Amino acid sequence: MSPPERYTRSGEPVQQGPVSVVRALDPVTGLPVRLYRFPGQPLAGAEALRHAHVLRVLEAGHDDDGGYVVSHLVDGTSNVMERPALLDDAAAVAATAALAEAAHQGVVHGDLGPHRLHRRGEDVWLEGYGVPWADGSLDDDLRQFALALSGLHGHALSPAVRIALEAATTDDAGDAATFAASVAAAATAARRTPPSLVGTDASSRREPDARFDDVVLEVDDASETAEGDASGSAAAASVTPAPDASPGARAGAAPPSPRSARPDPPGAVTAPPAAADGAATPVPSTHDSGSFRKGPPPGVTYRTGETPVASSHGSSPHLHLPSNERTRRRRTWLLAALLVLAVVLAVVTAVARRPVPPPPGASGPLSSFVVEVRIEPTSLPPVSLVVIASPGGSRLGAGSVLGTVPRRVVFDAEGTWQVQGRFQDRRSETVTFRLPQDREIVLPFPDTP
Repeated sequence: MSPPERYTRSGEPVQQGPVSVVRALDPVTGLPVRLYRFPGQPLAGAEALRHAHVLRVLEAGHDDDGGYVVSHLVDGTSNVMERPALLDDAAAVAATAALAEAAHQGVVHGDLGPHRLHRRGEDVWLEGYGVPWADGSLDDDLRQFALALSGLHGHALSPAVRIALEAATTDDAGDAATFAASVAAAATAARRTPPSLVGTDASSRREPDARFDDVVLEVDDASETAEGDASGSAAAASVTPAPDASPGARAGAAPPSPRSARPDPPGAVTAPPAAADGAATPVPSTHDSGSFRKGPPPGVTYRTGETPVASSHGSSPHLHLPSNERTRRRRTWLLAALLVLAVVLAVVTAVARRPVPPPPGASGPLSSFVVEVRIEPTSLPPVSLVVIASPGGSRLGAGSVLGTVPRRVVFDAEGTWQVQGRFQDRRSETVTFRLPQDREIVLPFPDTP
């Protein structure tokens, strides 16, 4: 028996050019494998290729039917050609690293593209090494792979990584190691660049200025008086007698300056009323020395980061949480909800897998008949034995699960039985037998792709 014949085919072969590909099961481990058949000899060096992102070649050789390659197969994967959104920066970095390792060991692929890039979750693999897909070189693998990935519609690559892939399609792109390093550097740069700054220049990256409605003015009487005392000669001129309230005094008063004619801001300090005895009351002047002042007025402080509602109306700060705090709270609630959902799902799954109890109405004399139950092909893992029909007087109704087979199983009544083997989504043929005559049955599973 040639080595490929040891593997049990579990599907129909798919023709990919001159190569026939079929899913099979390893008779020793029970794990799925991918079996390639082709004319000619397999490529040398593929069995020694070891990388976390390359599906390992288990064995390769040549027999009377031609060349063959047997490689690992991971269930639940999707290739990037069928689902382009799986191609993101992480997948590109992993695939190009695998390509660089194969080039370092001198192993040519010949048919690299999105259809050879498989992904499940965060795991990424290249498949097909060792098969003589087409004549080519390591440089051909590099350019062909870069061109196929950058030209895939619907991908999730960042602009930086896409540019790095397109740059590798030229003749002076360098070797595979340089190519993988440039893709990894572009992915790192894309992660460190905030999305809001992509495509902006340096002048637009400065911190935004404080908004007018975010500025709160606070006036401190003591600080304003101290500012007036420290203003030199202007402080001496700032103490003036209070104006007379009579019409004559108002008529002889000097017209207000344009600066003093402005309305007082909210909270500004105003002059106290004149004393009852007519004595002059010193009032801090609201005028400065006439020079230009770039800073805030005396006693005024600026405070940013507070919303107008919280600053002017004294509302609770809990009503206006920062955006990052709201995000953290939402994530916390979402995580709690996911944990609860996982627990509920686990409980439902455990309940669903419990064997169906026998019908309570069953009655009559019960017996015990031991039947040897086997399965075909024998390379299959243990399967569940399900009752399809049972004779009268049995406590095992339709749908009852009698554990896993192959093994000896106890049935509790004479008559005609119908049972079926089930493994994941596969079903065996329904087997009919009679007790106590039949004491050995076989559950045949048809081949499926």
